[in-house]
Amino acid sequence: MPDILTNARATVASYTVGKPAIVELQGFLQPFPYGREGMNSMAARIAKDIDPSTEIDDKQPYGEIWLGSTHANGPSKLLTSNVVTNGTGLRDLIASDPEYYLGTDLLQNKNMQNMYKDDMPFLFKILSFDKALPLQAHPDPSLGEKLRKQEKRKYAGVYNSDFVDDNGKPEVSVALSDFTAFVGFRPPQHIKAFFDAVPEFAALFNSSQRQSIESATNDDSKAKEALKSLFDTAIHLDPSKIKDTVDKLNQKLESSGPEGTFGKVDDAKALAQIWKKHGKIFGSKDVGLIVTTFLMNLIQLKPGQGCWILADDIHAYVEGDVIECMANSDNMVCHGLGDTDQGGLDTFVDMLSYRHLPAKQLELEWIDGWDKGMYGHTRLYKVPIEEFDLIKVDLKHGEKESLALPGPHTFVVTKGTIKAKVGDEELVLKQSHIAFVQANAALELELVDGSEGEVWGSFFQEKPWA
Repeated sequence: MPDILTNARATVASYTVGKPAIVELQGFLQPFPYGREGMNSMAARIAKDIDPSTEIDDKQPYGEIWLGSTHANGPSKLLTSNVVTNGTGLRDLIASDPEYYLGTDLLQNKNMQNMYKDDMPFLFKILSFDKALPLQAHPDPSLGEKLRKQEKRKYAGVYNSDFVDDNGKPEVSVALSDFTAFVGFRPPQHIKAFFDAVPEFAALFNSSQRQSIESATNDDSKAKEALKSLFDTAIHLDPSKIKDTVDKLNQKLESSGPEGTFGKVDDAKALAQIWKKHGKIFGSKDVGLIVTTFLMNLIQLKPGQGCWILADDIHAYVEGDVIECMANSDNMVCHGLGDTDQGGLDTFVDMLSYRHLPAKQLELEWIDGWDKGMYGHTRLYKVPIEEFDLIKVDLKHGEKESLALPGPHTFVVTKGTIKAKVGDEELVLKQSHIAFVQANAALELELVDGSEGEVWGSFFQEKPWA
């Protein structure tokens, strides 16, 4: 690792050996197959900016970089001028004094301690992708524990590869670029509209299933039962049946256009574009084409807009660069939109929440000028998840923001050069650089280079609106 001062990655004005209140971190770059390739990936660019010696392969996709992670599948390390702590894992630093780094609010929270004892309750990431992620859902804690134990027995207790923790994995994503995703099931009336407009889709289900969707419009429990029946049938479709349906719709799309194929729905044109793209990438036998297009909400967000996903909610991200934060877990059950298959089809069917809210209701709300930002430059996203909250700080040259957050805080600079100060400790962080701040620290941020500064952060607090 090149010396931090030589490469001007950060300037440390004062460093408290043993218990620093703020430290720079090296993210963990993940070469996941859905990522943009080479330096086209924002994740790869961040890794290269932090450490210029990082080798980036132009043909390798880099789907994610984990920021401030204590998870075993992608742990972050400290970057300091102190030879003793440089390269130390963030988790090791926290373990050296959990009360100092995590704070009493987190340590006295029984739910958090039961799931993440003396550890960070969240995992902060940036994703950069131009191919769809698998059709997936993340198990809740009880199912996560069950799947981990099952896999461990399968491999005679030697190791786990797919299910490595017992935690749930609710998450939020906020767009840094135009962001497209399928999230949650469509309301029943939307699916009924597809049955009426797309006979090729309707033919995949029996008359009782189609009637159940129509009669479930105003009954939540009946809607969930009807959606489960449809998903169960769809996810178990024979590949030859999927191909036959996809081929027919491809022909129809060529001759009749988006509305002639998918009906007069608001997102027909966008659905057609995604349908064609996914067909080329994943082939006509991938059940994800059917499930995402007809059963799931299509969400299209602009930078700054975000969405939430709870444990057991179905989703498949399509394209974009996003800030993502989730509970501290790496568990996933999936099938479709690619070859990855984890957890089993029956588990996938049984675990889902079958939540069927309109797409607009899945978008995150926020508070601009949040009152814990002293100078009014902080946006707080109202995250409906216990493990974390998310903030964005926007600064113009010479402006400052001061924050005192009750829980541990990880942040990344996405624009400008930011001077970050806690007491007499100071880091000057260029674009792409990451830092961790102890709980209850008074953090001051100042834009010192560039016309605008942008900082994204995730932290723990007791929910003020819970």
